[in-house]
Amino acid sequence: MCDNQCMSECLEFQGWEVEERWFCGQDLYLRLVPLDSKASCCGVCGTVVTWRKGCLPERSVRHLSQWHRITYVVFSQRRFLCKKCRKVVTEHLDWIRPYRRHTVMFEQLCASLCDRIAVTDVALHMKIDKMALYEIDAAWIGHRNDDHRVSLFGIRYIGIDEIMVRREEAKALVKIPVPIKRDKNKRGAKRRTRKRKFSRKWVWVVRPRFATIIYDLETGRILAIEEGRSCKVASRLLRSLGKEVLGKIEAVCMDMAACYKKAVKRVLPKVPIVFDRFHVKGYVNEAVEEVRKLAQATADTEDRKFIFNQRWLLLKTDPEEHDKWRLENLFELNKDLALAYQLKDQFDSIFTHDNKNTAEKQLNLYISYCRRSRLEPFRKLAGRLTKWKPYMLNYFDHPITNGMVEGMNNVVKRVLYRGFGYKNMNYFFGKVRVATGDLLTMVELGVTIAENKYQKAS
Repeated sequence: MCDNQCMSECLEFQGWEVEERWFCGQDLYLRLVPLDSKASCCGVCGTVVTWRKGCLPERSVRHLSQWHRITYVVFSQRRFLCKKCRKVVTEHLDWIRPYRRHTVMFEQLCASLCDRIAVTDVALHMKIDKMALYEIDAAWIGHRNDDHRVSLFGIRYIGIDEIMVRREEAKALVKIPVPIKRDKNKRGAKRRTRKRKFSRKWVWVVRPRFATIIYDLETGRILAIEEGRSCKVASRLLRSLGKEVLGKIEAVCMDMAACYKKAVKRVLPKVPIVFDRFHVKGYVNEAVEEVRKLAQATADTEDRKFIFNQRWLLLKTDPEEHDKWRLENLFELNKDLALAYQLKDQFDSIFTHDNKNTAEKQLNLYISYCRRSRLEPFRKLAGRLTKWKPYMLNYFDHPITNGMVEGMNNVVKRVLYRGFGYKNMNYFFGKVRVATGDLLTMVELGVTIAENKYQKAS
Protein backbone atom coordinates (compact mmCIF):
# COMPACT_ATOMS: atom_id res chain seq x y z
CA MET A 1 0.00 0.00 0.00
CA CYS A 2 2.86 2.35 0.81
CA ASP A 3 4.46 1.65 -2.57
CA ASN A 4 1.21 2.46 -4.39
CA GLN A 5 0.86 5.74 -2.48
CA CYS A 6 4.44 6.73 -3.29
CA MET A 7 3.86 5.87 -6.97
CA SER A 8 0.66 7.94 -7.00
CA GLU A 9 2.56 11.00 -5.72
CA CYS A 10 5.31 10.54 -8.33
CA LEU A 11 2.99 10.07 -11.30
CA GLU A 12 0.79 13.06 -10.34
CA PHE A 13 -2.58 11.87 -11.63
CA GLN A 14 -4.86 14.67 -10.46
CA GLY A 15 -7.68 13.25 -8.32
CA TRP A 16 -6.64 9.63 -8.86
CA GLU A 17 -4.38 7.17 -7.09
CA VAL A 18 -2.72 3.83 -7.93
CA GLU A 19 -4.66 0.90 -6.48
CA GLU A 20 -2.89 -2.04 -8.11
CA ARG A 21 0.05 -2.78 -10.38
CA TRP A 22 1.10 -5.88 -12.29
CA PHE A 23 3.31 -7.01 -15.14
CA CYS A 24 2.16 -8.57 -18.40
CA GLY A 25 5.27 -9.76 -20.20
CA GLN A 26 7.62 -6.77 -20.38
CA ASP A 27 4.82 -4.18 -19.95
CA LEU A 28 3.71 -2.54 -16.68
CA TYR A 29 0.01 -1.98 -15.92
CA LEU A 30 -1.32 0.45 -13.27
CA ARG A 31 -4.97 0.46 -12.13
CA LEU A 32 -6.22 3.88 -11.01
CA VAL A 33 -9.18 4.72 -8.77
CA PRO A 34 -10.61 8.19 -7.97
CA LEU A 35 -9.87 9.80 -4.62
CA ASP A 36 -13.32 11.40 -4.38
CA SER A 37 -15.96 8.90 -5.42
CA LYS A 38 -18.90 11.32 -5.02
CA ALA A 39 -17.95 14.43 -7.04
CA SER A 40 -16.16 15.29 -10.26
CA CYS A 41 -16.06 17.87 -13.08
CA CYS A 42 -18.39 17.96 -16.10
CA GLY A 43 -16.63 17.18 -19.38
CA VAL A 44 -18.78 19.71 -21.32
CA CYS A 45 -19.25 22.85 -19.23
CA GLY A 46 -16.69 22.27 -16.44
CA THR A 47 -19.05 22.63 -13.48
CA VAL A 48 -18.88 20.37 -10.41
CA VAL A 49 -21.25 17.39 -10.62
CA THR A 50 -22.25 15.02 -7.81
CA TRP A 51 -25.15 12.93 -9.14
CA ARG A 52 -23.47 9.77 -10.38
CA LYS A 53 -25.03 7.74 -13.21
CA GLY A 54 -22.72 4.75 -13.59
CA CYS A 55 -19.38 4.50 -15.39
CA LEU A 56 -17.87 3.57 -18.73
CA PRO A 57 -16.20 0.19 -19.37
CA GLU A 58 -12.66 -0.16 -18.09
CA ARG A 59 -9.95 0.74 -20.63
CA SER A 60 -6.16 1.04 -20.76
CA VAL A 61 -4.13 3.94 -22.22
CA ARG A 62 -0.41 4.40 -22.86
CA HIS A 63 1.59 6.42 -20.32
CA LEU A 64 5.21 7.46 -19.88
CA SER A 65 7.58 4.54 -19.46
CA GLN A 66 8.44 3.59 -15.87
CA TRP A 67 11.66 1.69 -15.00
CA HIS A 68 12.39 1.33 -18.75
CA ARG A 69 9.14 -0.55 -19.29
CA ILE A 70 6.18 0.37 -21.49
CA THR A 71 3.49 1.50 -19.04
CA TYR A 72 -0.29 1.37 -19.42
CA VAL A 73 -2.85 3.02 -17.15
CA VAL A 74 -6.10 1.11 -16.50
CA PHE A 75 -9.11 3.10 -15.30
CA SER A 76 -12.86 3.51 -15.66
CA GLN A 77 -14.32 6.95 -16.39
CA ARG A 78 -17.47 7.84 -14.46
CA ARG A 79 -20.68 9.45 -15.76
CA PHE A 80 -22.72 12.10 -13.93
CA LEU A 81 -25.95 14.02 -14.41
CA CYS A 82 -25.10 17.69 -15.04
CA LYS A 83 -27.84 20.11 -14.00
CA LYS A 84 -26.42 22.89 -16.17
CA CYS A 85 -26.19 20.79 -19.35
CA ARG A 86 -29.35 18.84 -18.40
CA LYS A 87 -27.93 15.55 -19.61
CA VAL A 88 -25.68 12.68 -18.52
CA VAL A 89 -22.04 13.53 -19.29
CA THR A 90 -18.66 11.91 -18.83
CA GLU A 91 -16.35 13.39 -16.23
CA HIS A 92 -13.41 15.55 -17.29
CA LEU A 93 -9.87 14.32 -16.60
CA ASP A 94 -6.87 16.64 -16.76
CA TRP A 95 -4.38 13.95 -17.69
CA ILE A 96 -6.14 12.52 -20.76
CA ARG A 97 -8.02 14.07 -23.67
CA PRO A 98 -11.43 12.73 -24.74
CA TYR A 99 -11.41 9.64 -26.95
CA ARG A 100 -7.61 9.26 -26.82
CA ARG A 101 -5.45 6.19 -26.26
CA HIS A 102 -2.53 8.07 -24.68
CA THR A 103 -2.16 10.30 -21.65
CA VAL A 104 -1.43 14.02 -22.02
CA MET A 105 2.09 13.60 -20.61
CA PHE A 106 2.90 10.91 -23.15
CA GLU A 107 1.53 13.03 -26.02
CA GLN A 108 3.56 16.04 -24.90
CA LEU A 109 6.74 13.97 -24.86
CA CYS A 110 6.06 12.61 -28.36
CA ALA A 111 5.23 16.09 -29.71
CA SER A 112 8.44 17.54 -28.24
CA LEU A 113 10.48 14.82 -29.97
CA CYS A 114 8.66 15.40 -33.27
CA ASP A 115 9.73 19.06 -33.21
CA ARG A 116 13.36 18.04 -33.90
CA ILE A 117 13.26 14.44 -35.17
CA ALA A 118 11.42 12.74 -38.03
CA VAL A 119 8.08 11.25 -37.08
CA THR A 120 9.07 7.79 -38.36
CA ASP A 121 12.15 7.76 -36.10
CA VAL A 122 10.11 8.87 -33.09
CA ALA A 123 7.54 6.14 -33.79
CA LEU A 124 10.27 3.48 -33.80
CA HIS A 125 11.84 4.85 -30.62
CA MET A 126 8.57 5.19 -28.67
CA LYS A 127 7.10 1.96 -30.13
CA ILE A 128 3.91 3.64 -31.30
CA ASP A 129 2.00 3.53 -34.57
CA LYS A 130 3.17 6.14 -37.08
CA MET A 131 -0.33 7.33 -38.02
CA ALA A 132 -1.28 7.72 -34.35
CA LEU A 133 1.86 9.79 -33.83
CA TYR A 134 0.94 12.01 -36.79
CA GLU A 135 -2.43 12.72 -35.14
CA ILE A 136 -0.76 13.53 -31.81
CA ASP A 137 1.76 15.90 -33.39
CA ALA A 138 -0.89 17.65 -35.51
CA ALA A 139 -3.17 18.11 -32.49
CA TRP A 140 -0.46 19.77 -30.39
CA ILE A 141 0.64 21.97 -33.29
CA GLY A 142 -2.97 23.15 -33.61
CA HIS A 143 -3.08 23.79 -29.85
CA ARG A 144 0.04 25.98 -30.05
CA ASN A 145 -1.26 27.75 -33.14
CA ASP A 146 -4.47 28.75 -31.34
CA ASP A 147 -3.13 29.77 -27.94
CA HIS A 148 0.65 30.21 -27.98
CA ARG A 149 1.68 32.07 -31.15
CA VAL A 150 4.57 34.52 -31.07
CA SER A 151 3.54 38.18 -31.04
CA LEU A 152 3.55 40.12 -34.33
CA PHE A 153 4.42 43.41 -32.64
CA GLY A 154 7.11 45.62 -34.18
CA ILE A 155 7.23 44.27 -37.75
CA ARG A 156 8.65 46.84 -40.20
CA TYR A 157 9.96 44.92 -43.22
CA ILE A 158 8.42 41.82 -44.76
CA GLY A 159 9.50 39.61 -47.64
CA ILE A 160 7.33 37.57 -50.02
CA ASP A 161 8.62 34.48 -51.77
CA GLU A 162 7.43 31.13 -53.10
CA ILE A 163 8.71 27.61 -52.55
CA MET A 164 7.86 24.30 -54.18
CA VAL A 165 6.15 22.01 -51.68
CA ARG A 166 5.14 18.99 -53.79
CA ARG A 167 4.59 17.56 -57.24
CA GLU A 168 1.38 16.08 -58.52
CA GLU A 169 0.16 14.40 -61.66
CA ALA A 170 -2.44 16.16 -63.79
CA LYS A 171 -3.98 15.74 -67.22
CA ALA A 172 -2.94 18.19 -69.92
CA LEU A 173 -3.84 18.66 -73.57
CA VAL A 174 -0.64 18.34 -75.61
CA LYS A 175 -0.06 18.98 -79.31
CA ILE A 176 1.58 16.03 -81.10
CA PRO A 177 2.94 16.50 -84.67
CA VAL A 178 1.35 14.23 -87.28
CA PRO A 179 3.86 12.53 -89.62
CA ILE A 180 3.60 13.64 -93.28
CA LYS A 181 2.70 10.88 -95.71
CA ARG A 182 4.62 11.05 -99.00
CA ASP A 183 3.50 9.45 -102.27
CA LYS A 184 6.17 7.05 -103.55
CA ASN A 185 4.83 7.10 -107.14
CA LYS A 186 5.49 10.84 -107.55
CA ARG A 187 9.20 10.93 -106.93
CA GLY A 188 10.09 13.30 -109.71
CA ALA A 189 7.22 15.69 -109.10
CA LYS A 190 7.79 18.94 -107.29
CA ARG A 191 6.99 18.79 -103.60
CA ARG A 192 4.65 21.40 -102.28
CA THR A 193 5.32 23.03 -98.94
CA ARG A 194 2.67 21.94 -96.51
CA LYS A 195 1.87 23.20 -93.05
CA ARG A 196 2.70 20.80 -90.29
CA LYS A 197 -0.43 19.25 -88.81
CA PHE A 198 -0.86 18.60 -85.11
CA SER A 199 -3.17 16.29 -83.20
CA ARG A 200 -4.27 16.95 -79.64
CA LYS A 201 -4.05 14.27 -76.99
CA TRP A 202 -4.69 14.13 -73.25
CA VAL A 203 -1.59 12.94 -71.37
CA TRP A 204 -0.50 12.74 -67.73
CA VAL A 205 2.13 15.34 -66.77
CA VAL A 206 3.91 16.07 -63.49
CA ARG A 207 3.42 19.66 -62.32
CA PRO A 208 5.05 21.36 -59.34
CA ARG A 209 2.91 22.96 -56.65
CA PHE A 210 4.10 26.08 -54.88
CA ALA A 211 3.30 27.81 -51.61
CA THR A 212 3.45 31.54 -50.87
CA ILE A 213 5.34 32.55 -47.73
CA ILE A 214 5.54 35.91 -45.97
CA TYR A 215 8.60 36.43 -43.75
CA ASP A 216 9.68 38.97 -41.19
CA LEU A 217 13.00 40.15 -42.64
CA GLU A 218 14.38 41.25 -39.26
CA THR A 219 13.75 38.05 -37.28
CA GLY A 220 13.31 35.46 -40.05
CA ARG A 221 9.98 34.21 -38.70
CA ILE A 222 7.19 33.03 -41.01
CA LEU A 223 4.20 35.33 -40.64
CA ALA A 224 1.82 33.56 -43.05
CA ILE A 225 1.96 30.62 -45.43
CA GLU A 226 -0.57 29.10 -47.82
CA GLU A 227 -0.51 26.78 -50.80
CA GLY A 228 -0.77 28.56 -54.16
CA ARG A 229 1.08 31.21 -56.11
CA SER A 230 -1.34 33.88 -57.26
CA CYS A 231 -2.49 37.40 -56.53
CA LYS A 232 -5.52 36.16 -54.57
CA VAL A 233 -3.40 33.97 -52.30
CA ALA A 234 -0.87 36.76 -51.62
CA SER A 235 -3.64 39.30 -50.93
CA ARG A 236 -5.35 36.89 -48.54
CA LEU A 237 -2.11 36.28 -46.64
CA LEU A 238 -1.38 40.00 -46.32
CA ARG A 239 -4.85 40.75 -45.00
CA SER A 240 -4.53 37.91 -42.47
CA LEU A 241 -1.78 39.88 -40.68
CA GLY A 242 -4.32 42.47 -39.50
CA LYS A 243 -4.67 46.21 -39.92
CA GLU A 244 -2.40 47.03 -36.96
CA VAL A 245 0.52 45.06 -38.41
CA LEU A 246 -0.03 46.29 -41.97
CA GLY A 247 -0.15 49.90 -40.79
CA LYS A 248 3.42 49.72 -39.42
CA ILE A 249 5.06 48.06 -42.44
CA GLU A 250 7.59 50.38 -44.08
CA ALA A 251 8.64 48.33 -47.16
CA VAL A 252 8.07 44.98 -48.88
CA CYS A 253 10.87 43.03 -50.56
CA MET A 254 10.14 40.46 -53.29
CA ASP A 255 11.26 39.07 -56.59
CA MET A 256 9.91 40.33 -59.91
CA ALA A 257 6.73 38.20 -59.84
CA ALA A 258 3.81 40.20 -61.25
CA CYS A 259 1.21 38.46 -59.04
CA TYR A 260 2.97 39.48 -55.82
CA LYS A 261 3.51 43.05 -56.99
CA LYS A 262 -0.18 43.34 -57.86
CA ALA A 263 -1.21 41.96 -54.46
CA VAL A 264 1.00 44.41 -52.55
CA LYS A 265 -0.33 47.37 -54.56
CA ARG A 266 -3.86 46.22 -53.83
CA VAL A 267 -3.48 45.71 -50.06
CA LEU A 268 -0.65 48.18 -49.31
CA PRO A 269 -0.89 50.91 -51.94
CA LYS A 270 1.34 53.40 -50.08
CA VAL A 271 4.10 50.97 -49.06
CA PRO A 272 7.18 50.99 -51.37
CA ILE A 273 8.15 47.77 -53.14
CA VAL A 274 11.83 46.77 -53.22
CA PHE A 275 12.97 44.27 -55.84
CA ASP A 276 15.58 41.92 -54.49
CA ARG A 277 18.97 42.88 -55.96
CA PHE A 278 20.13 39.26 -56.03
CA HIS A 279 17.18 38.23 -58.21
CA VAL A 280 18.02 41.05 -60.63
CA LYS A 281 21.65 39.90 -60.62
CA GLY A 282 20.38 36.46 -61.66
CA TYR A 283 19.04 37.94 -64.90
CA VAL A 284 22.42 39.57 -65.54
CA ASN A 285 24.10 36.19 -65.09
CA GLU A 286 21.61 34.63 -67.49
CA ALA A 287 22.57 37.22 -70.13
CA VAL A 288 26.27 36.36 -69.63
CA GLU A 289 25.45 32.66 -69.96
CA GLU A 290 23.58 33.22 -73.23
CA VAL A 291 26.55 35.13 -74.65
CA ARG A 292 28.84 32.26 -73.64
CA LYS A 293 26.59 29.71 -75.36
CA LEU A 294 26.64 31.73 -78.59
CA ALA A 295 30.42 32.00 -78.42
CA GLN A 296 30.73 28.28 -77.78
CA ALA A 297 28.50 27.44 -80.75
CA THR A 298 30.58 29.52 -83.18
CA ALA A 299 34.02 28.46 -81.87
CA ASP A 300 36.33 25.78 -83.23
CA THR A 301 36.44 22.26 -81.85
CA GLU A 302 39.45 22.91 -79.60
CA ASP A 303 38.24 26.30 -78.36
CA ARG A 304 34.71 25.04 -77.77
CA LYS A 305 35.78 22.77 -74.93
CA PHE A 306 37.85 25.53 -73.32
CA ILE A 307 34.91 27.98 -73.42
CA PHE A 308 32.60 25.34 -71.95
CA ASN A 309 34.94 24.73 -68.99
CA GLN A 310 35.00 28.45 -68.09
CA ARG A 311 31.26 28.60 -67.45
CA TRP A 312 31.38 29.16 -63.69
CA LEU A 313 34.48 31.31 -63.89
CA LEU A 314 32.55 33.94 -65.87
CA LEU A 315 29.84 34.07 -63.19
CA LYS A 316 32.33 34.45 -60.32
CA THR A 317 32.24 37.83 -58.59
CA ASP A 318 35.84 37.95 -57.34
CA PRO A 319 38.12 35.58 -59.31
CA GLU A 320 41.30 34.40 -57.62
CA GLU A 321 44.82 35.13 -58.85
CA HIS A 322 45.36 31.74 -60.47
CA ASP A 323 42.11 32.15 -62.45
CA LYS A 324 42.90 35.48 -64.06
CA TRP A 325 45.16 34.02 -66.77
CA ARG A 326 42.29 31.80 -67.91
CA LEU A 327 40.03 34.85 -68.19
CA GLU A 328 42.66 36.65 -70.28
CA ASN A 329 42.94 33.69 -72.65
CA LEU A 330 39.16 33.49 -72.86
CA PHE A 331 38.81 37.19 -73.71
CA GLU A 332 41.43 36.87 -76.45
CA LEU A 333 39.40 34.09 -78.08
CA ASN A 334 36.11 36.02 -78.02
CA LYS A 335 35.65 39.77 -77.50
CA ASP A 336 31.92 39.41 -76.82
CA LEU A 337 32.70 37.47 -73.65
CA ALA A 338 35.01 40.26 -72.51
CA LEU A 339 32.25 42.84 -73.06
CA ALA A 340 29.67 40.67 -71.25
CA TYR A 341 32.01 40.19 -68.27
CA GLN A 342 32.62 43.94 -68.12
CA LEU A 343 28.88 44.68 -68.12
CA LYS A 344 28.39 42.14 -65.32
CA ASP A 345 30.98 43.89 -63.13
CA GLN A 346 29.46 47.31 -63.85
CA PHE A 347 26.09 46.15 -62.54
CA ASP A 348 27.61 45.30 -59.14
CA SER A 349 29.04 48.80 -58.85
CA ILE A 350 25.53 50.35 -58.95
CA PHE A 351 24.67 49.20 -55.42
CA THR A 352 27.92 50.45 -53.92
CA HIS A 353 26.64 54.05 -53.95
CA ASP A 354 25.06 55.58 -50.85
CA ASN A 355 23.15 58.31 -52.66
CA LYS A 356 19.97 57.43 -54.55
CA ASN A 357 20.45 60.12 -57.21
CA THR A 358 24.00 58.96 -57.96
CA ALA A 359 22.80 55.36 -58.21
CA GLU A 360 20.01 56.41 -60.58
CA LYS A 361 22.50 58.11 -62.90
CA GLN A 362 24.72 55.04 -62.80
CA LEU A 363 21.76 52.77 -63.57
CA ASN A 364 20.68 54.92 -66.53
CA LEU A 365 24.25 54.85 -67.84
CA TYR A 366 24.36 51.07 -67.46
CA ILE A 367 21.07 50.68 -69.39
CA SER A 368 22.47 52.82 -72.22
CA TYR A 369 25.63 50.68 -72.32
CA CYS A 370 23.50 47.53 -72.62
CA ARG A 371 21.43 49.00 -75.45
CA ARG A 372 24.47 50.16 -77.41
CA SER A 373 26.22 46.81 -77.08
CA ARG A 374 26.03 44.36 -79.95
CA LEU A 375 24.88 41.62 -77.58
CA GLU A 376 21.21 40.69 -77.98
CA PRO A 377 20.81 39.19 -74.43
CA PHE A 378 21.94 42.48 -72.84
CA ARG A 379 19.61 44.46 -75.08
CA LYS A 380 16.71 42.43 -73.69
CA LEU A 381 18.10 43.00 -70.19
CA ALA A 382 18.08 46.77 -70.80
CA GLY A 383 14.32 46.67 -71.49
CA ARG A 384 13.71 44.75 -68.28
CA LEU A 385 15.83 47.08 -66.18
CA THR A 386 13.91 50.07 -67.53
CA LYS A 387 10.66 48.56 -66.17
CA TRP A 388 12.22 47.58 -62.85
CA LYS A 389 14.16 50.82 -62.28
CA PRO A 390 11.82 52.52 -59.72
CA TYR A 391 11.57 49.34 -57.63
CA MET A 392 15.33 48.78 -57.75
CA LEU A 393 16.04 52.34 -56.62
CA ASN A 394 13.80 51.89 -53.57
CA TYR A 395 16.65 49.76 -52.19
CA PHE A 396 18.59 52.96 -51.35
CA ASP A 397 15.68 54.22 -49.18
CA HIS A 398 15.12 50.81 -47.57
CA PRO A 399 18.29 48.64 -47.85
CA ILE A 400 16.62 45.24 -47.54
CA THR A 401 17.06 42.02 -49.54
CA ASN A 402 15.55 38.55 -49.63
CA GLY A 403 18.82 36.95 -48.58
CA MET A 404 17.35 35.87 -45.24
CA VAL A 405 14.23 34.63 -47.03
CA GLU A 406 16.27 32.34 -49.27
CA GLY A 407 18.11 31.06 -46.20
CA MET A 408 14.83 30.30 -44.41
CA ASN A 409 13.61 28.50 -47.53
CA ASN A 410 16.40 26.00 -46.88
CA VAL A 411 14.90 25.40 -43.42
CA VAL A 412 11.51 24.78 -45.05
CA LYS A 413 13.10 22.31 -47.49
CA ARG A 414 14.80 20.54 -44.61
CA VAL A 415 11.43 20.06 -42.89
CA LEU A 416 10.02 18.79 -46.19
CA TYR A 417 12.86 16.30 -46.72
CA ARG A 418 12.78 15.16 -43.09
CA GLY A 419 9.14 14.12 -43.46
CA PHE A 420 9.67 12.62 -46.96
CA GLY A 421 6.85 14.83 -48.25
CA TYR A 422 3.47 15.70 -46.71
CA LYS A 423 -0.05 15.02 -47.95
CA ASN A 424 -1.67 17.25 -45.32
CA MET A 425 -0.50 20.78 -46.16
CA ASN A 426 -1.89 22.31 -42.95
CA TYR A 427 0.22 19.89 -40.90
CA PHE A 428 3.28 20.69 -43.03
CA PHE A 429 2.76 24.43 -42.60
CA GLY A 430 2.53 23.92 -38.84
CA LYS A 431 5.83 22.02 -38.82
CA VAL A 432 7.41 24.84 -40.82
CA ARG A 433 6.20 27.44 -38.32
CA VAL A 434 7.69 25.48 -35.44
CA ALA A 435 11.04 25.15 -37.27
CA THR A 436 11.24 28.88 -38.09
CA GLY A 437 10.19 30.13 -34.64
CA ASP A 438 6.69 31.39 -35.41
CA LEU A 439 5.27 28.77 -33.03
CA LEU A 440 6.78 27.84 -29.68
CA THR A 441 8.34 24.40 -29.37
CA MET A 442 7.06 22.01 -26.73
CA VAL A 443 10.23 22.56 -24.71
CA GLU A 444 9.71 26.34 -24.75
CA LEU A 445 6.05 25.87 -23.86
CA GLY A 446 6.81 23.42 -21.04
CA VAL A 447 6.01 19.76 -21.70
CA THR A 448 5.13 19.03 -18.08
CA ILE A 449 2.22 21.49 -17.98
CA ALA A 450 -1.09 19.88 -18.95
CA GLU A 451 -3.75 22.00 -20.58
CA ASN A 452 -6.81 22.51 -18.33
CA LYS A 453 -9.23 24.85 -20.06
CA TYR A 454 -12.03 24.09 -17.61
CA GLN A 455 -10.04 25.41 -14.65
CA LYS A 456 -9.32 28.59 -16.63
CA ALA A 457 -12.99 28.99 -17.46
CA SER A 458 -14.08 28.52 -13.89
